[in-house]
Amino acid sequence: MISQMHRMRSNLLRAFKAIDTDGGGTIDKHELLDALRDPIKVDLLLRGTEALRPLTKPGMYMTLFNALDTDGDEEVTFGEFERFCLHLVMQTSTLTHVLRDIFDKVDTDHSGAIDEKELSAALQSDDTIKELIHHGRCADVLRPLLECGHNVKEVFLAMDDDGNGEVDWDEFRDFFVDTAVRVSGVIESIRMVFNLIDTDRSGAIDREELRSALNDSDRIAKIAESSRDLRPLLDPRNVDSWFQLMDVDGDG
Repeated sequence: MISQMHRMRSNLLRAFKAIDTDGGGTIDKHELLDALRDPIKVDLLLRGTEALRPLTKPGMYMTLFNALDTDGDEEVTFGEFERFCLHLVMQTSTLTHVLRDIFDKVDTDHSGAIDEKELSAALQSDDTIKELIHHGRCADVLRPLLECGHNVKEVFLAMDDDGNGEVDWDEFRDFFVDTAVRVSGVIESIRMVFNLIDTDRSGAIDREELRSALNDSDRIAKIAESSRDLRPLLDPRNVDSWFQLMDVDGDG
């Protein structure tokens, strides 16, 4: 296990150095996009972790970059790169098992692909699938299935990458790996924002720290702007209402 982790880190370092074409010690958006267009560099990246395969399409580079750039400074250090990749490996391992179980149950005709009717029927009537989605450790990632309701068609079309009216295993998995990366990016942004607001390093933020941060910190605003989920916090007028919602135990 230790040797496997060491080998993975060595491969990630080689991939990072190959992507960092100017040797500056960080990766910017242009370097990442150029790397995703280069089969040799993609191969190096995947030697670090196959979990990144769904994200190696050039069209995915902004999703990948935003997830890697956890402090929102428009550059990715090796530390950020390594932490993200190792976290994704662990998360994807669990996620893949859950997804495979769901996919096989939805694919009722065992054709190796699911259609919109199968997906709709499964979400409406299969209690086992509902249990996997609602109570699994991957609930945040599976949220599109939780929330699709009557919009099954919209979710299905998003999964059907080649537009042939069926979703095979690779398309199904890749859709949720992409979702996992987006969720991971939001969580990292929230953690970074929290640490920047918590100026006294107490491990908790009070109302005045929140108000002061929104009024004074350009860096926090920049990170929050990169995530739709954090944008409501940018308006100082929302401080009191948002603080009350967050302070679930009412301890101030």
